[in-house]
Amino acid sequence: MAERTTARMTLVLVCAGLATFADLYAIQGVLPLVAAEFGVDAATAGLTVSAATLGLGLAVLPWVAIGERIGRVRAMRIAVLGAAALSLLSAAAPTIESLLVARLLCGALLAAVPVLAIAYVHEQLGGTAAARAVAAYVAGTTLGGASGRLLAGVIADPLGWRTALVLVAMLSAAAAVTFSLLARGGARTGLARPGLVRGVRTALANPGLSTIALQTFLLIGVFVGMYSYLTFRLQEEPYSFSPATIALLTLCYLVGTVTARLSAGFVARLGYRRTVVLGVAGMAAGLGLTCFEPILAVVAGLAVFTGAWFLTHAAASAETGARAPADYRAHASAVYTIAFYLGSAVGGWALGLLFHAGGWAGFALGGGALVAVAGVIALASGPRREPSAAAA
Repeated sequence: MAERTTARMTLVLVCAGLATFADLYAIQGVLPLVAAEFGVDAATAGLTVSAATLGLGLAVLPWVAIGERIGRVRAMRIAVLGAAALSLLSAAAPTIESLLVARLLCGALLAAVPVLAIAYVHEQLGGTAAARAVAAYVAGTTLGGASGRLLAGVIADPLGWRTALVLVAMLSAAAAVTFSLLARGGARTGLARPGLVRGVRTALANPGLSTIALQTFLLIGVFVGMYSYLTFRLQEEPYSFSPATIALLTLCYLVGTVTARLSAGFVARLGYRRTVVLGVAGMAAGLGLTCFEPILAVVAGLAVFTGAWFLTHAAASAETGARAPADYRAHASAVYTIAFYLGSAVGGWALGLLFHAGGWAGFALGGGALVAVAGVIALASGPRREPSAAAA
């Protein structure tokens, strides 16, 4: 029975991650086409990604309150189904301003999933099973992000970016319906919950949780910027790749799918802190490789960078749920999610300005600085959970 529950939970979380991240990041695969149609630069086109993640970050706390009131599963159902419908409408946006508004609202709806999923899985499972389920959720986010970008990029070549976004929205809708049919539990527990503000303050006052959130804030902007602005670099000389060819680089996400699933084992054997240091070092190495001109170096660097990021992200997501007291778990998840998506919005946009001003070298210098700061924080933050004695 326990194995069947864990298997169902894994499938539910994979569908949630797919529904959320296919919608959220599909537009990255067609940013050059969006920029060309609306006559804007790369940084402005990149705002279509930042607007969604900004909306997501701003809506986190309201969704925590809604989840406590109506139940987490019900809240997530409303979010993923509503976002899928809104994504279909956003594909018809007549101006860049209306597209940004639609993306902002879509992100606000999707905020329910990342902030409630972690608390939900720890309530349903707990312990090692919860860590593995969280890793499955993060793996689902990699599949969602990869499939959204890949489909959008490939379809945009013959059919245009608007049709591409419509088809990705239909994929997200199918995943959202599957999630809605399979998800169980997550209703209000009847337990007394701390106030929203008090719960967030408690999470922020916890040095371990606040450090995890800060590292994530710094790193996610570099990750989002990598996939946003590499598309612009590769459509120019000496590459001159088509959107469909550039979209194939999204297959590097499969490396992240693997490392996300392996993250629980890394933490069990190495401890959380060493796992994060390993991930940050891998991100720095991958970023450095993308600075070389040969396309093989760029692809290898992107693969290493992607795998390292998702190793770090999966470990941090699970650690957030494990460190937080039960009554404050949703609030700790909220703090992590806010840091994640505000970092995505701010960092992704700021690195776009550096890319616009200095090309890939400008992006790499800015991104490398953020990765370096996150690495210093990881090294200086003190010991984390030790490897478990059973992990051998």
